[in-house]
Amino acid sequence: MSIRAVVHPSPHEDGQFIAHCLELDVIGSDASVEGAIEQMMEAVETQVDVHRREYTQLFFPAPPAVWQKYNQAERTRFNLPLPCHRIKLARER
Repeated sequence: MSIRAVVHPSPHEDGQFIAHCLELDVIGSDASVEGAIEQMMEAVETQVDVHRREYTQLFFPAPPAVWQKYNQAERTRFNLPLPCHRIKLARER
């Protein structure tokens, strides 16, 4: 399964990053970009596991403002200074 995410500094906590999955509307946060992505991927895996066990809806798109950050990063082709990085992840299970 491929997912897309936006990673940016937390607007509420100095020194923290937020990784927000666009397809599932789950986040991870950490003091590093890599840690935030790892936390987000754990949340994605948890949501997928719950979906498999309980047959719940899997996809809950992120709010429009998060998609706008992703699209802005796409238009600038990764030449953004922080606060926004666009990423695409694939993790096999």
